[in-house]
Amino acid sequence: DVRVIGLTFPPGDSGAVEAEVFATRDTVATFRVSYLLGNITREVSYQGVLDQQGASWRISKEATAFNRSGERFDAVEVSLGSGLTYTGPLGFPEGRKVGAQTPSPIASKRIYRVPLTAMPYVGGAPQPLTPELFYLLTNDTALTPDKSVLLPGKMRMFQLDRAGTQAFLGEDFLPTVAHGEKAEVRGGGAPDLRVKWFLELDEDRNVVKARRSAQEPDNYVIRADRLRRYKIEIKNFKAETAAVYAVIPVDYGTGVKVQSSTHPTEIEKGHTQGITVKIDVPGGGKETVAKVEVLYPDYVFQTY
Repeated sequence: DVRVIGLTFPPGDSGAVEAEVFATRDTVATFRVSYLLGNITREVSYQGVLDQQGASWRISKEATAFNRSGERFDAVEVSLGSGLTYTGPLGFPEGRKVGAQTPSPIASKRIYRVPLTAMPYVGGAPQPLTPELFYLLTNDTALTPDKSVLLPGKMRMFQLDRAGTQAFLGEDFLPTVAHGEKAEVRGGGAPDLRVKWFLELDEDRNVVKARRSAQEPDNYVIRADRLRRYKIEIKNFKAETAAVYAVIPVDYGTGVKVQSSTHPTEIEKGHTQGITVKIDVPGGGKETVAKVEVLYPDYVFQTY
C-alpha cells in the first residue's frame, strides 16, 4: 500500500516537486502529478490568393502555438482550431507554427455593399455613394474537411497578376465562422460602380390628433404612420454583372416594414441593422433602377 501524503515546491525556480510518500513496506512505485498550465496561447491567421479573373481563390490557414508557461515539453498535441493541430516538442519560450492550404481552388463570390446615407429629402439633390467590395467565404468541407470552426484571425488578400506575382488587395479581420456558415471579407472600394439614391415620397398616413388636456386646448399629440419611397440608381462600368446590396438604415424599434419593392429585400439585423435591397446590375455601363416603399408605423409628433 503506497500513498502520497503531500506535495511541496522547494524555493527557487528549479521547477521540481517534492513528494512525501507513505508505504507499508519497501517497494517501487510510480505516481503522476496533474496540474493546469497557463500562458500557452494560439494565434490564427489566413491568406486568400485570387486568380487573375477573381473567379476562384486558394485559402491558406496558419496557426502558431506559443509556450510562455515556464515548462518545456518533449511531446505535446495542441489543437489550434480551424482544423489545425500541432504535434511535437514545444520548448520555453517558443512558438511552433503549422499551416494548411485548400487542395484545390474554391469558387469566389463577390458582392458590393453600400449603406444608403445620409438621408435625402424630397426634391433634393441625389446622394452619390461608392460601394465596397466583399468576398463571400463559406466554411464548408473544402475549407475545413473535419468540419471545424474557423477561429477569429487576420485575413490578408492577394491576387495573381499577368506576371504571376501576387498583388496585395487589402486586409480584414475574419470573425468566428461555424461550419456551414458564411462570412464577408472586405476587399476595398469599387469606384467603377456609381450609386445615387433619392427620396421620392415622404408622407404621413393614418394621422391621429389627440388633445393633451382640456386645460391646454392648443396642445396636441399627433401619431401617424410615415410612408417613404426610395429610388436607387446604380450604374455598373464593370464588364460583368455586379451583385449590389444597398442597405437602408432603419430603427427596428419602430417596427418598420417593406410595403413594396422592385427587387428582393432582406432584414439583416446582425450585420447591418437595416433593410438590404439585393440588386443585380448588368455590366458595360448600364444603369439599373430600384424602388422601395417603407412604412414607419406609429410616429409621434409633438405640437405646442
